[in-house]
Amino acid sequence: MKFKSEQTNRNSREKTTVFTGNVSLSSEAFSFENAEKVIVDETTNEVKIYKPRNFKVIHVNGLTRTGGNTEQDVIVYHTKTKVLSM
Repeated sequence: MKFKSEQTNRNSREKTTVFTGNVSLSSEAFSFENAEKVIVDETTNEVKIYKPRNFKVIHVNGLTRTGGNTEQDVIVYHTKTKVLSM
């Protein structure tokens, strides 16, 4: 995964990285541009993506619909199972 953002904060104790400000990502599974924030949690193997634009799914093992609040616009990618939850 290749991230681009205006700011990056790493917490090595909690094993999380927070990308903020026009976050873009390019990977084998999906890509997007101009997200507000992305949180990578190595403990839970999740990538949480907040309000992305131009989201494109390339290849994932599964796609689930959470049925949550659409105003929040959060997409969760599980790196171990390669399942995308929207």
